Amino acid sequence: MVEFLYCILIVLIFLIGFLFKMSSSKYIKKEIGIDISSCEIIKDLDTHGGCMGGGSYLLVADCEKVRGDILQQMSN
Repeated sequence: MVEFLYCILIVLIFLIGFLFKMSSSKYIKKEIGIDISSCEIIKDLDTHGGCMGGGSYLLVADCEKVRGDILQQMSN
């Protein structure tokens, strides 16, 4: 019975993590303060997948169309 409850708890933790995952543009805005919501996301790869902080995050975005806005944000 205890094993079953642990399994349910683990599934719930993963489900909650998946549902509340931050979008790429919000993550970049939070971490480095640049709004890339107008950019085209070419590649978004997150190998974290766990709760211990391991893994890496890769984001490739084409911001050519809003280059002036991005440069302005970087200069602030």
